[in-house]
Amino acid sequence: MTGCWARSLGFFALAVLVAGLCVPAAAGADYAVKKFIVNAGDGRNPFSENAYVLSDPATGDAVLIDPGAADPRIAAYVAQKKLVVRKILYTHAHDDHIGGGRHFADLYKAKIAGPRGDAGLFSPTENRPEEWLDGDSMAVFGSLSVRVISTPGHTPGGVCFLAGDNLLSGDTLFKGSIGKPYGNSEGERSTRQAELVAGIRRKLLSLPVTTWVYPGHGPSTTIMDEAADNPFLKPKK
Repeated sequence: MTGCWARSLGFFALAVLVAGLCVPAAAGADYAVKKFIVNAGDGRNPFSENAYVLSDPATGDAVLIDPGAADPRIAAYVAQKKLVVRKILYTHAHDDHIGGGRHFADLYKAKIAGPRGDAGLFSPTENRPEEWLDGDSMAVFGSLSVRVISTPGHTPGGVCFLAGDNLLSGDTLFKGSIGKPYGNSEGERSTRQAELVAGIRRKLLSLPVTTWVYPGHGPSTTIMDEAADNPFLKPKK
């Protein structure tokens, strides 16, 4: 299990690593994000995925985001922090992000919510959402206010979640990369990638530069770093 490395962003913000818990110190950053690298594959084909617990330390309200596996460390953390899990949230419908959904929904008597635009991609299994999230809207889970940002391209209805100055980006935006576009042909994939890049530039890079980005795979980053260094987001010459 890994946490987030603190880095300097001049005098704009400071991220503090405390017992593996990432708590940005920018004004109004009162939510906590805990990352778990889980195995969303199987014994012969392991596959790492980032599952997150987003919580309000002041109230103990929490949501689980993209639990790709029923990793016991997640339940141990929830118990240790005495959190109340209000909802299980998916950024998109891919199996590596939803594999532990029903396990935790049953454990915490919490419903699963996923993006409406991906409704046709969820198999009729126990991990299918019971509620739908509309993109570009606000959702409230106890004391947690989460902005649902529509960012199609990796899937038809993929979304990101913004809570305070924390962006849970699923497979939309990675450190130095973006999600693989869907499509059945090179032309369709090119169109979807252009849609994804346009959405990232318009909706994500416009966020405060101190916003922390927690992707579905790989290390955490910031909007500042991705705006400056992500090769997929640089204007074409």
